[in-house]
Amino acid sequence: MDLLYLANLRLPTEKAHGIQIAKMCEAFSDQGVNVTLVSPTRASPIKENLFSFYNLRDNFKFVSIPAADFYFPGFLDRLSFHIKSFLSAKKLSDYARKNNPDVVYSREELSLIFLKKIPSTIVYEAHKFSFLKRPLYGLLLRRKARIIALTEGLKREFTNLGFSERDVIVAPDGVDFNKFAINVSKAEARTKIGLPLDKKIALYSGSTLRWKGLDTFERASKFLPDINFVVVGGNYTGVKENLHYLGYQLHSKIPFYLKSADILVLPNRKDERISRLYTSPMKLFEYMASGRPIVASSLPSIKEVLDHETSVLVKPDDPQALAEGIKIILQNNDLAEKISANAFQKVNNFTWQARVDKIIRFISNENINLI
Repeated sequence: MDLLYLANLRLPTEKAHGIQIAKMCEAFSDQGVNVTLVSPTRASPIKENLFSFYNLRDNFKFVSIPAADFYFPGFLDRLSFHIKSFLSAKKLSDYARKNNPDVVYSREELSLIFLKKIPSTIVYEAHKFSFLKRPLYGLLLRRKARIIALTEGLKREFTNLGFSERDVIVAPDGVDFNKFAINVSKAEARTKIGLPLDKKIALYSGSTLRWKGLDTFERASKFLPDINFVVVGGNYTGVKENLHYLGYQLHSKIPFYLKSADILVLPNRKDERISRLYTSPMKLFEYMASGRPIVASSLPSIKEVLDHETSVLVKPDDPQALAEGIKIILQNNDLAEKISANAFQKVNNFTWQARVDKIIRFISNENINLI
C-alpha cells in the first residue's frame, strides 16, 4: 500500500500534532506501508531535520514542497495564516494528484476536498468537529472519504452528517510505549531534571490552551500548599508560591518529567465540546505508560479510556474536587499502586502500532471491530 500523508503545516513543529503525525508515519511504515509525508516549506526556528527532531527511525520519505510563506502585521496575521493554508492545501492536493497513491491521508480538510475524481482512497483523521465546517465535511462525504475519529463523540457527529457507520472508525490517540515505560525511579528522574527529592509533586504536562483546564490545576494548588504543582509546557517559566512553571520541554525529556511525579493530572474543562466530547490527548496515554497514578476530569471523552480502576476521576472545573482527588491518592498508597498498574497494563492497547494496525485493516475493508 502506498500512503501519502498530507500535512498542511510547518514540520517539524514544537506542537503535539507534529509528534502525532510523525509517529503515525513511522508506525505505518513499520507495518509495511510505503509512506510519504508531505508538508509545505515554512520558515522555522527548528534547524534539525524531521527524523532527528522527533527521534524517528528513517523509515519513510519526507517531502517539503515550495509554498507561499508570508506574514501580515498585527491583527492581519490570522488572515495571512488562512491565505497560506488555502494556497498550500492546493499545492499538497496537486502533489497527491500527480503521484496517484493508493491512499491519501490527512488531519486537515482543505487538502482533501481539492481531490476531485482521484482513484485514491481518501482518509480524513478528525481531531475535532466544527459546525462552521459542515460544508467542508459535506464535500468529504461526496469524495467518499473514510473517517478516523478520535472518540465516539466525534464519530456521532460524522454519522449524523450522513457518513455510513462502516466508513467511520474510532481510533484514540497512542503512545510510544517503550519511550515512556522507562526503567527509571522517581528519585533518578528528579535528579536528572533538577526537581527536589523531598517534596510531593503533582504534575501537568502539555498545552496551556484554555480548554485543557490549567486554570483548575492552578487554583487546586491553593488547597494543598505543601505539594509542588508543576507545569511542563507553555512559554512561561517561574515560581508562584507552590506553582512551578518549567515551560516548553523537548518531547524526548517528557518521560523523565512524568516519572518524577507522584501524581499526574488531566484537568480538562467541560464547557467546550472539544474537551468534553472530542479530545483523545496524547499525554493521557503517556501518563498511563509512565506508571504514575492519574487524576482526571470525569468527562465522556476521557472516560472512553479511563475509569475508576485506572484513575481517580473528579468533577471538572472544580479546583477543590481536583485537590481532593490528589489528596486521596497521596493518602492511599494501595489505591495509587492499583490504578497505576491497571492503567499501565491497559495502555498496551493504545500503542501507535496497535492504532495503525486497526486503521490499515479499516482502510483495507477487513472485518474489524469499529468501536
